[in-house]
Amino acid sequence: MQLRRSLPISGSRALPLGAAAAGTSFGVILVASLLGWGIATAGASAAGVVGVASGFWFLASGAHLATDVGPVGIAPLLLTALLYVTSAYAVRRTARSGEPWGPAAVRFLAGYFTAALVIYLVGLAGGSRPWFVAPLWALGPPLVALVVDGWGRVHAGEDLGRLGGIAERVPIWVDRALRPARDGALVLLAVGGVLVVGSLVARFGTFTALYAAVGGGGLAVVALSLAQLCVLPNLAIWAVAWIAGPGFMVGEGSSVSLGGSQPGLMPAIPVLAAIPPEGSYPGWLVAVLFIPVAVGFWTGARCSRSLARLTHWTTKLACALAAAVLTAALLALAAWLGSGPLGSSRLSYAGPSAVGLFVALAVELMLGALGHVAVDLVRRRR
Repeated sequence: MQLRRSLPISGSRALPLGAAAAGTSFGVILVASLLGWGIATAGASAAGVVGVASGFWFLASGAHLATDVGPVGIAPLLLTALLYVTSAYAVRRTARSGEPWGPAAVRFLAGYFTAALVIYLVGLAGGSRPWFVAPLWALGPPLVALVVDGWGRVHAGEDLGRLGGIAERVPIWVDRALRPARDGALVLLAVGGVLVVGSLVARFGTFTALYAAVGGGGLAVVALSLAQLCVLPNLAIWAVAWIAGPGFMVGEGSSVSLGGSQPGLMPAIPVLAAIPPEGSYPGWLVAVLFIPVAVGFWTGARCSRSLARLTHWTTKLACALAAAVLTAALLALAAWLGSGPLGSSRLSYAGPSAVGLFVALAVELMLGALGHVAVDLVRRRR
């Protein structure tokens, strides 16, 4: 796997850059909170705004919040992406030095954790109530950024000690499956996004009626639209779960799957107009199950092209199946982050089952991958 080579991490700059990565993403969320709060609530205290921003920052990292209506644990995935992007950028921006990667990575994490602890404490002062382990939970984005950076430098020929030893023991078919898996997950996520937008267009009347019911004028509409944009990737993941078969729920007793929709009572949030009203679907709609199968075929082709032409078919098969499983795992992880409680009682869970989505997608993607390997074998024997 060819990854762009990133700069080594400097011990002298790793600590402040780790803190800056957390601080930058929090700053973006804080500015958005200031704008939204100023539009929606006149006379809000500065501490309250900081508390809201702190809560959203920890939600984005995957932590849960305690609220007056019950626990909230759905990460706004667009903000989650912001955390990962700022972490990756900070890792790559760290200047070159002679310090080993391992100690510098520890310093980077220490800087990030210190900033997360500060965000946690100021959030508590503003009324935010995240998990007490939230600062540790927030280390997910920098850990991923560091691992990806280290993996790329191992492939660039750098000696990273133990990490390099682990990377060298990874079979080539796993290594070559990483990029196709990432791209396959992005393709399915894009398909889910198109489905959400199409559903909103089809139910535009309901969508605008919910906006009208919210009221508040033009600025309030802008604030609400920005907030909904943050969860648009969540709805795309939910749509992928619908395409794959397991479907999703929007509260206790509800169900939206290929068999039909029974959403029940939902919060009056305009973007939820994308969820169809109660009713059954025609039987031919199960044909959408072939979408993940087709994506599995495509990722299998990507795997074959990443290997030498004369590579044994068993290695190509292993690579294609690994890409299928990794694609399913990536989307299941996103579903796990982008689903959870929205309060107590009926809204104790909203979204798809991450386990159910993984199993369904893994099977469908592997069927497509097997199909490509079979076609490739037939071509080679002609």
